[in-house]
Amino acid sequence: MQAVHTNHLFNMHKTQFSLIVLVLLNVYGNRAIFWNIENSELLVLHNAYRRDIKYGTVLDQPKADSMLKLQWSHKLAKLAQAWAFHCVPTRSNLTMRDGSKWTYVGQNIAVVSKITFADTTHIGCGFAKCKNLEAPNNILVVCNYGPGGKYINRKPYEPRFYEDLPYFIIV
Repeated sequence: MQAVHTNHLFNMHKTQFSLIVLVLLNVYGNRAIFWNIENSELLVLHNAYRRDIKYGTVLDQPKADSMLKLQWSHKLAKLAQAWAFHCVPTRSNLTMRDGSKWTYVGQNIAVVSKITFADTTHIGCGFAKCKNLEAPNNILVVCNYGPGGKYINRKPYEPRFYEDLPYFIIV
């Protein structure tokens, strides 16, 4: 699985950011891989990664002070599906991102770690079999996340370092 970039949605003070995850998967022939998307492996893997961040089991990453479990959003999935059908592994334009409960969805390219924004609570993904992709049987997967996003000068989550410090009682 190769992540090209991630998508987060943020709705606070009418400022919204998003990043899109475009993942190319080489799957088994023409079989559909998301019959029940709410219980899909994508949701399970996202939550497993977030759990690993929370408990500090991701190499070279500090524990998170808090990390919410993601839930499925049909609205975010609908937006992701609309973009996936274009079979273009790049960002969508503003009109393609219109229609969510957020006023609009902006985009910024970022690394996969944007999935770890502690405030992110929802995910919605879409997929399409795309003949124009380089390898046979490639499926383009697009995921939207919300709320959350890239805030200027803000970490995706607050590290939990205090558990590792010695405990002193001052009398």
